[in-house]
Amino acid sequence: RENNDRLGMGYALNGLGVVAWRRGDLAAAQVQLEESLHLYQEAGDKRFIAFAYNDLGQLAHARGEDADARKLCRKALRIFRELGDRQGQAESLAALAAASGPMPEAARLFGAADALRVTLGAPVPLVERDGYDRDAAAARQVLGADAFDADWRAGQALSHDQIMGEALSMLSE
Repeated sequence: RENNDRLGMGYALNGLGVVAWRRGDLAAAQVQLEESLHLYQEAGDKRFIAFAYNDLGQLAHARGEDADARKLCRKALRIFRELGDRQGQAESLAALAAASGPMPEAARLFGAADALRVTLGAPVPLVERDGYDRDAAAARQVLGADAFDADWRAGQALSHDQIMGEALSMLSE
């Protein structure tokens, strides 16, 4: 703060927000993540703005506010696509899949995110693994293993442009 480093302050607040979220203090996490987004916007750093939207989307999903989560994750995905940041796109696809609930589109997004991560050599971060596995398992249970697996494979087979087109157009509200 002494140096008025907006990007540095945003990064620190984002980290604190994620820690608060992981500890279950969703209210504190919301405040810190929103403040980090504001600072990233002031600094004009689109990549960090996208990561902040994605984190806020995941937090909304953790609160059960999936419509808001999808909107925030789509904002992040659009920015990551504009920047050509495929790792960010994989993060947003996975978050969008989690917030989409147990439907075939969610299974396709999980599969698409997985394929993109494999291509990039970027596995699901360990801190997010439990939630990712839990959301995928819930969708699999509701859809049935065969249907989920078929939709997962269909998502893995999509081209990058098909993945982005489907993710950005599906579930719009």
